[in-house]
Amino acid sequence: MIAGRKTALVRNALQQLLSNGRNPSCSASLFQLLADKSTREPARAQLRAELSRLLAAPVPHPITEDLLLFRANFSLAEKNFTSARRMHGRCWRNFPDRR
Repeated sequence: MIAGRKTALVRNALQQLLSNGRNPSCSASLFQLLADKSTREPARAQLRAELSRLLAAPVPHPITEDLLLFRANFSLAEKNFTSARRMHGRCWRNFPDRR
């Protein structure tokens, strides 16, 4: 479906689908596609911004747990240990049954 398309257009479409998605398995797949298409700057910065926006939404996204873990791993890769601890802590507080 997305083969041969311009990467920026694909990322925008995936972001829109993810924002409106309510099906957890579909949203997880969309997010993985979005992450795969966002390996370099400025796409990486856009992905970080999208993660922050989704995590700050008043209504939790169906894949909030996955988004928190991804954001924590993102922070670790950037050596932002304070942010990584905050995201992991938020994940444990919101999803204690996953321990």
